[in-house]
Amino acid sequence: GQSGDVDVTEEARSLIQNAVEQYEKPTRKKRGKRRPPVREEVSSAALAAWQHLMAGDYEKVIALGAAYKGALPAELAEVGSRANMMQGITLSRQARTKDGEEAGRLFALAAEKFQAAVNIKPDDPHNLSNWGAALSDQAGTKQPEEANRLFALAAEKYQAALNIKPDLHDALYNRACLYSLTGRLKESLNDLKEAISHDATYRKIAREDNDFDKLRSDPTLGPEFERLVAEPDA
Repeated sequence: GQSGDVDVTEEARSLIQNAVEQYEKPTRKKRGKRRPPVREEVSSAALAAWQHLMAGDYEKVIALGAAYKGALPAELAEVGSRANMMQGITLSRQARTKDGEEAGRLFALAAEKFQAAVNIKPDDPHNLSNWGAALSDQAGTKQPEEANRLFALAAEKYQAALNIKPDLHDALYNRACLYSLTGRLKESLNDLKEAISHDATYRKIAREDNDFDKLRSDPTLGPEFERLVAEPDA
């Protein structure tokens, strides 16, 4: 599997430009009315937050949101959620390079960041899908009983993400990986078909992904898997 990190740099650049245009847009003169100072402050903070996100300064984004003591303005919710999500992805990747207690500590910190992202934006499927990917990665470091518990939690996150956005291809692909790893081979094949129908690049990714070894070697479904991931003109 893989984390389905959204392209925050490109998204941030677009949103920054939009924020600048909104912020600099001249307002019609109305007697005695000006842009409220609080809204000016929020717009300025949101612009700075997206710039920090684009630079990878996630802590600075979170610090800007923390200044509002829980009552996070809508302008800062999206960027604050993304910053926590990106920190969760980073911590999960770091955990994969460690062993034992240090890996467990980093996975736990990643879970806290994903939970914070979901708390801010519960309707953002990327938060849930990436949390699922982190749980799947953690499951791969555990003995069977604990691994199965973590895989089940990961499956719940993927399903929650797909309830929000049924065509979220990274969630479909990663759940296909999970199903193969846990022996649910028909479901794995179905999710992989769906993921490829939305993004054909998963065909090549799946060909080289060891997570599909069980599906690949299955005497009944293996040939169908091979046909699915073959080059279109092969």
